[in-house]
Amino acid sequence: IPHQDTVLGFEDLGCKRIKPIFADKAMTFMVRGVRKKFKQPVAFMFTNSTIKTPELVVSIKQVVEAVQSTGLKVVALVCDQASTNVSAINKLRAETNAKYLRLGQENRLFGFEIDNQEIIPLFDPPHMLKCLRNNLLTKNLKFICKDKVQRVAKWSHITQLYELDKSESVIGDRMNPKLSDAHIYEDKMKKMKVSHAAQVFSQRVGSIMKVLASWPGDSTKCQLDSSAVDTAVLCLFVDKLFDSVNGGTISPPIGKDLRCAVTRSSGHWTFWDEAICVLQSMEFVCKQNKVVSIKNWIQTIKGFKYLCKKLLDDGFDFILLRNFNQDPIENFFCSIRSHGIRNINPTCAGFISSFKSLLISNLTTKNSVGANCEEDNCDGVLSSLKDLLLLDEYETVEEEEEHISKLLQNLHFTNPQTQNLPSSFVLNNTRSFVTGWIVKKIKPLVKNCKMCITKLT
Repeated sequence: IPHQDTVLGFEDLGCKRIKPIFADKAMTFMVRGVRKKFKQPVAFMFTNSTIKTPELVVSIKQVVEAVQSTGLKVVALVCDQASTNVSAINKLRAETNAKYLRLGQENRLFGFEIDNQEIIPLFDPPHMLKCLRNNLLTKNLKFICKDKVQRVAKWSHITQLYELDKSESVIGDRMNPKLSDAHIYEDKMKKMKVSHAAQVFSQRVGSIMKVLASWPGDSTKCQLDSSAVDTAVLCLFVDKLFDSVNGGTISPPIGKDLRCAVTRSSGHWTFWDEAICVLQSMEFVCKQNKVVSIKNWIQTIKGFKYLCKKLLDDGFDFILLRNFNQDPIENFFCSIRSHGIRNINPTCAGFISSFKSLLISNLTTKNSVGANCEEDNCDGVLSSLKDLLLLDEYETVEEEEEHISKLLQNLHFTNPQTQNLPSSFVLNNTRSFVTGWIVKKIKPLVKNCKMCITKLT
């Protein structure tokens, strides 16, 4: 960048931590609201390959301290299961333990401290769901549910159900119409799609599999192996587990009692106690019995229990756990890749340019087509650029309306020539529909402006 006398493209971790190594990755920090739905990217760094654990620890501390200096209170850190992230969390916890040991006090914190604020580490539930599915593709899973029965789940049972469903369907009457080859067969699978993993570990798949596996052998050819009951039980359990950490509304949808906000009296607490016992019993049948994804599920559920109790004690009436995942930052990266032109591998200069543009435009595209995750439904911090630019200019709504009225007096409006437009019953209704849709979209934007509402009605 000539006017800044800067050369981009090298590893740059901020605060003059620059190395003469070509960067090939961008690491981004984003703040997301717990009480209010907002999101804001706050920092990015360029790294070569994977960032080292000590450098990541320093970066986390710097970002958290900067965010808290604005008055925000950081309560949790959400990341994926990358080994560097796990090591950084362990190091931060070790530093907190050492601090209390020096003070001669018992460390009763679940998380770690930065700037005298406890932060709860959580792993991204959608990422853990994908890892669970990916491990089940190649390994059988032993587990014990609350009925104390040893069970073994196998991916072959899911494949058998899918093929049976396809073979018995003649006129599009499949039992699991959402499942496709991309859900089942590893060579066709889109392993980054969270929705594909969630649709496999679903209540529908588990219920149908359980019925067909329990069907009498001589009554119908639509039968699965009796051992498929174990896989059905796993699907039903994982469906509830994911629902319990993915609630985005106060009230649950019909049939999904755990996909809602956590309150003092909600069913999450009882289910989480049972789920921790089930997860602790899980072992993949391979040389390495304990798989990372299971261990991190346990840590995350315990973290949610601790965090929810803490927030409820601090005055929260409910907590929406969908606010504790990486969907906003995943959608942000999708926007980076599709900003201006399709560019899945931007340069450092291109990344900075897109980052700035999306930051100011408030990430207007909340979810990209083909994204790996759901819409995050978050407002940006800069949700009202007008409020930012006109801050304190008008003390009342009436003064602002008077200002707008003076501006409108200098404008000349021309009525569109509609008499020559083709007319028919269908066209008239189409125009009415489109006009009504536009008015519906505009009304929330004008809010309390009486003049605007009058013009629209």
